[in-house]
Amino acid sequence: MPKYIRAFTVVEFKSVTNISDKPYDEWKWRERYIGFQGELFVFESTEKHPGKLYLNFTDHSRNWLNTGYGEYVIDGNVLTMTTKNSIYEFEILDGGDDECNENF
Repeated sequence: MPKYIRAFTVVEFKSVTNISDKPYDEWKWRERYIGFQGELFVFESTEKHPGKLYLNFTDHSRNWLNTGYGEYVIDGNVLTMTTKNSIYEFEILDGGDDECNENF
């Protein structure tokens, strides 16, 4: 079970950039979420890749995205997650809790 780190109430998925050598046809599925607004969660893996962070983005319908493992930074109201294959940017529109280390 992953460890919950923090959440953001309303974010907009602004962009994603391919930084891998994967063919575009295999990588492009990430782009369909650009422009979506929803909730963003930061989790830490506790089993398969202990200590590694990933994001879960959902608009609470049929649309959700889990990133690969990586590092995130927040600069103003922009959260940027860099993984092995991609750089994701989310604009924080509303809310965000303080970091939490309780299990989710």
